[in-house]
Amino acid sequence: MRPGDLVARLGGDEFTVLLGPGEGGDGAEVGPDAVAERITLAMRAPLRVDGRAIVVTTSIGIARPAAGDRSGADLLRDADVALYRAKAGGRARAATFDPAWRLAAQVRLQLEADLRRALPGNELRLVFQPKVDLADGRVAAVEVLLRWHRPGHGVLAPGAFLPVAEEIGLAAPIGRWVLREACRHAAGWSGPGPGGPPAVSVNVSAAHLQEPDFVADLGRVLREYDLPGGRVQLEIAEGTLAARVDEVAAVMGKLDRLGIRAVLDDFGTGRADLVALGRLPVSALQLDGRFVAGLPHGREARAIARAVVGLAHGLGTTVVAEGVETADQLAWLRAAGCDGAQGDHVAPPMPADALAAFLTGRREPAPASSVPAVPDASPPADPSLADPTTLPVAPSMVRYGPIRGR
Repeated sequence: MRPGDLVARLGGDEFTVLLGPGEGGDGAEVGPDAVAERITLAMRAPLRVDGRAIVVTTSIGIARPAAGDRSGADLLRDADVALYRAKAGGRARAATFDPAWRLAAQVRLQLEADLRRALPGNELRLVFQPKVDLADGRVAAVEVLLRWHRPGHGVLAPGAFLPVAEEIGLAAPIGRWVLREACRHAAGWSGPGPGGPPAVSVNVSAAHLQEPDFVADLGRVLREYDLPGGRVQLEIAEGTLAARVDEVAAVMGKLDRLGIRAVLDDFGTGRADLVALGRLPVSALQLDGRFVAGLPHGREARAIARAVVGLAHGLGTTVVAEGVETADQLAWLRAAGCDGAQGDHVAPPMPADALAAFLTGRREPAPASSVPAVPDASPPADPSLADPTTLPVAPSMVRYGPIRGR
């Protein structure tokens, strides 16, 4: 730095450089871009720590004074916004603040502030989407889906706020609330026929799953509501397994001893270790809805769906297709040997009172003799040859219209 420049440590690994007016050694004006490049080059030199060479990269956010009444705090905030843009762009780079980012930063800060009030303010709700067993038409499980009734913004689906919740440390507290509420509701469900009440299926974030007391806390909830472990499924995203297979496997083993079933969600979208998958206590693979959307006509979608069904059955598990929205998709999946289905065509997400009526009002499971046989061979190339009218049909297929989104 030149004599007129100032370097300050804000905290942690964040530093601020305040550039004063002046020239470089060659008499040329030194701008922030040149300083950022000089810092980046200097930081590339390896550091010797306890005999080891450590290479540290740096991300830099640049903000320039603008016309008008701008305080030092405003300038610092703009540089901070630019810094996080640099990190989001791949790290080890510099980004210069764009005034258009200011509004986005304000929206994000307001979202964080509102989200911190959502749980204590009783703004979170659960809706429920049944999963149907394709062999007999019964509701085998019900997935709980989170909704945020954000004041002034309507009802938000998880994709609009859960990534932010994970970044600010709220994913685990929200996850604990969802699990408790899900078990509370499931304890009151009833179900006719030999299958009994359906299981409750809950998505679990990586942050929540890896909390030290996760299994013990869940065990206490089960005892509180007198809910058998076999009535609970935990959906774990394939991406979570790919990133932390050893830690997740240890937790899944403890859950398995409680009778709690683990379901590998969004299968086909991550990088799961297939060798490790064979050793994990996974009760089902869930075929991601993006593949189901290409059925029954998409050649790639058909190939992937058949492969997932074959892999699941080879591992001794079942496979459930998500995002089923048409009768043709349902017919193709059943003919291909898929064990279960979930989606708007089967039953859309619904509130607790509608679910109670749905569970008590549906028909008894069809006797085995009336269920059409599932062929061992691949389904016919012409999807019209698979007749959806021969499938067991849940009442929701008639009673409810489609509701988009999860």
